Amino acid sequence: MQNAPAGTNLDRQFDALGHSVRRRILLGLFASNGDRTLEIDCLSNGHSELALYHSHIPKLEAAGFVEMNGEQGIVQRGDNYSEIEPLLSVLARNDEQLSL
Repeated sequence: MQNAPAGTNLDRQFDALGHSVRRRILLGLFASNGDRTLEIDCLSNGHSELALYHSHIPKLEAAGFVEMNGEQGIVQRGDNYSEIEPLLSVLARNDEQLSL
């Protein structure tokens, strides 16, 4: 683990996972082992695209967990994605018990 103040990385990870839309984005990238990208149009799933573009994706981008390419309409893994991957693995393995 890096020499960051205690809890900083974990707090940022839990904050990123704190909304179902952001969990769906991160878990979608986790499940897409080969491609490692998601189409933004597929992410709305009844939620406002405005919230995706102006709230959820920017929050994940600020943490470095994702990068958005608006021209191509995709989201891909960001430079810090590997930090949150262990938590995503736990969530993916226990999705039925956690009602994700």
